[in-house]
Amino acid sequence: MYDAIYYFNKAYYLSDEKNKKAELLLKSNECYKTLGLYEEAILSLKQIFPLGLSDTLQFNIKLQLAILNYLKSDFTESLSQLEQIEQYTKSENLKNEVLPIKVMVLNELENYDEAKKTMLKWIVNTAPKELNDSLTEVVIKLYSDKNIPHFKNTKTAKTLSYIFPGLGQLYAGYPLGFLASLTLTSAALGYAVYNFVTQHYFTAFTFNNGLFQAFYIGGVRRAEFLANKKNNKLKSNFNNSIKDYLK
Repeated sequence: MYDAIYYFNKAYYLSDEKNKKAELLLKSNECYKTLGLYEEAILSLKQIFPLGLSDTLQFNIKLQLAILNYLKSDFTESLSQLEQIEQYTKSENLKNEVLPIKVMVLNELENYDEAKKTMLKWIVNTAPKELNDSLTEVVIKLYSDKNIPHFKNTKTAKTLSYIFPGLGQLYAGYPLGFLASLTLTSAALGYAVYNFVTQHYFTAFTFNNGLFQAFYIGGVRRAEFLANKKNNKLKSNFNNSIKDYLK
């Protein structure tokens, strides 16, 4: 694969024809993409100055940049490339080709209203007219308030765990985490009280106090982590359902 990249890049520098140079970098880009070297692929494509290129080549370059940025989780830049395609591409068929990708990008950005509008536009522009109504109904159901993700607020999770150990984990949807945090924090506090009652003051105010603080603060951080974990799972499940529909 690296040999292919070397060949395409060498041919690129030896060529004097602008469209040919762009085609060679697009081939090199496919190699980088296969290897998972998305940043290198993006830098390679950005060498191409689009002025004077054919419309198809300009479209393919923008499309690849959108895909690469999506793959490296830069969804804002991916959306920017897709919007440039919509703005500057003349062919309506080519514009329609990128709409499913735009839906996935908008979902990642949690812009579900715009994603829904884009999917409906894709159906109107590409689906057989006799299927429009049924497909539209499916999309409306997919993006209903019942189905779109309702994320946990990480600040709320932390605040609840500050108020009462484990409550943030329970809010995030992890009842076992609630029990674990409550048990550990209570045990540390109980042992500190025991040492204080038995007049082991140094142990109570140093070791046990430190242990309590570790479990208490650790529980707060754990609540934030679990809230993020829950949100990622909700987003992933929803996005996968949309991808299955788009296939």
